[in-house]
Amino acid sequence: MKSENDVEYTIKQPDLKDASVPNAENAGKSTDEMITAPDDDIEKEDDGEIEVGKENSIKPTHDRQSWTIRLLSSDSFDASMAVEYLNSIQDKPSLTFLGKRLFDLPEKDLDFYLPQLMYLYVTKVDAASVSHAYIEERHKNDAQFTVLCIWLLNCFTRNVPNKYENHALMLKSLLSKTNSPGSSIESMNILSLDRLEETNWTVGSTYGKYNGNFYHSEVQSQSTALNATLDSYEKPRYGPISSQILTNQQNFIGRLVFIGVKLTQQHLFSSKQEKTIALQSELNMLNSMLPTAVWIPFDFENTIFNICVDESAVLNSKDKVPYVFFAEVVRSSPHYNNVKTPASLDQKMKRSQSESILLKNKSYHDSTDPSIAVFAESWAEKKSRIRGSSRYENHQKWDLIPVIVKTGDDLSQEAFAQQLLFTFKDLWQEEGVPLYLRPYKIVCIGSDAGLIEPVLDTLSLHQIKRHLTNLFRMNGNPATPLLKHHFENVFGPVNSETYVNAQKNFIQSTAAYSLVSYYLQLKDRHNGNILLDMEGHLIHIDYGFLLSSSPRNLGFETAPFKLTTEIIDVMGGIDSDMFLYFKSLLLRGLMAARKHHRRIVSLAEIMSSGSKMQCFRAGAETVRALEARFHVSSTDEQLQQLVDTLVEGSRDSYTTRFYDSFQYYTNGIH
Repeated sequence: MKSENDVEYTIKQPDLKDASVPNAENAGKSTDEMITAPDDDIEKEDDGEIEVGKENSIKPTHDRQSWTIRLLSSDSFDASMAVEYLNSIQDKPSLTFLGKRLFDLPEKDLDFYLPQLMYLYVTKVDAASVSHAYIEERHKNDAQFTVLCIWLLNCFTRNVPNKYENHALMLKSLLSKTNSPGSSIESMNILSLDRLEETNWTVGSTYGKYNGNFYHSEVQSQSTALNATLDSYEKPRYGPISSQILTNQQNFIGRLVFIGVKLTQQHLFSSKQEKTIALQSELNMLNSMLPTAVWIPFDFENTIFNICVDESAVLNSKDKVPYVFFAEVVRSSPHYNNVKTPASLDQKMKRSQSESILLKNKSYHDSTDPSIAVFAESWAEKKSRIRGSSRYENHQKWDLIPVIVKTGDDLSQEAFAQQLLFTFKDLWQEEGVPLYLRPYKIVCIGSDAGLIEPVLDTLSLHQIKRHLTNLFRMNGNPATPLLKHHFENVFGPVNSETYVNAQKNFIQSTAAYSLVSYYLQLKDRHNGNILLDMEGHLIHIDYGFLLSSSPRNLGFETAPFKLTTEIIDVMGGIDSDMFLYFKSLLLRGLMAARKHHRRIVSLAEIMSSGSKMQCFRAGAETVRALEARFHVSSTDEQLQQLVDTLVEGSRDSYTTRFYDSFQYYTNGIH
């Protein structure tokens, strides 16, 4: 990759003698107002490159510019600061210097903010002009970066005013070019939904044509040859990317989307069994012509060599047909899950306890429902079973990746919410606050499709309460089962070690998601959208309603977060030490988030500008209200009072109970 010295920039240093003397017209204006560049100063060339035109005749003061550049040159400069200042800096010399500094940041750190980088490119010409060189350089050697940029551009051109569309098309045209002379991949601009027989793919292997049922001895005898074949699947990690790799990847993902669209159009009202048969038929066709060097775009460190067709299943949905599939991949390095180390006695005991919990959790799954049964098996068991029947079970780089494909919905808001959760998780870890969040990865494939990472080894509170209700009725018990009954059934007696550990995990995760619910104003918090994992952690999913949006925009759920009586009972009651621990975590989480509030607010500021996402329907007021909830000017004592207020406002809230009852009687959600 080029260093910043290899990239040509023109930085015109301000001269004090050129500075305009304030006159009557400029009197009272702020410096930012005086240095704002008109749109005419940005010139675009026909070849797709963007250059900064002549600077405004009104220059920023020398001191102000020097302080900005000092900040951008400091050791504290990071990716979060880069995107925030890319959005806020007005003077062009400082902005141009910021563009050069992008090359100094770790690529992985800046990739986390790729949605903001692309959104700023689409909506702010000044930001585009200084980030263009960085994007172009990354595009030359990074296929994952390229396809993510194109998918984000496809998404954002639908979510911002039409006046920005040509600007985005220019960048997509650039990204559709490769370093190979005379090659281009115009098909990268749109999803290819053609049938596989009509797609010009480079077929990498006939692996999908085998049924995988080989005798173990035969696999052992062929291990050397098979490993050599598998190694050939790995993509080149460095150097110029080829147009064929990008075309194959785009067509592969496009085919996954097409399958979801086809199932929705032709099998929406079919039985679950018919949907599953249709899904597996489509995946079989895809598997039989699987091209080389395609990957699951949650990261670039994997290459698919087989889709486990028989493991796939459609998921429950009223008006769409989302589905889940599992892909065998080869990693770029041995995956940590595949490293086998001798187990100590303590580890063996914990494994035995975990297996006991798994066995109990299995009974909660409805084996007659394919969308539920597919997740009944523990992830460790599923990986072990699939690997045992794989031709490449002994390859140290083997791994299995689960993927949910969802079509017909814009997942950009959901992806934005998960980005905020990852940020909250990082800042609490940095401050040493033991709060637990489980964000999951989402990749938007345009404005109406995407890939979602499943949250495995979990049960929804709805599944738990429905199962316990059925058990109670079978035993002639008319009482309403509580969440505490599940904890005692799965984790043992109240004072046992396993119960106490699960209770602690429950409190740390409940406190974390309570704060997230308060900050982001999460709605639609029924028991189908709240999960419990095998260690007792509470996990929230489905972020379709947050900030300024709510179901039907009624804003009925008025409590800061969900804190029902049965949640408090698991903690030990309001007078218990563990409930005090819960409140102390809320306070520590508030103080840590207040310290780093700009990392959250700046993301909302960037994504709210001209956005059509429902969470920003209130416009600039949404961001102001979000920042106010961090209580930056409050003292620690005032934050303690805030914790008491939030808990009292949430504890056994009438609107929370009413919404749960509404979901039960209308949708059957316990």
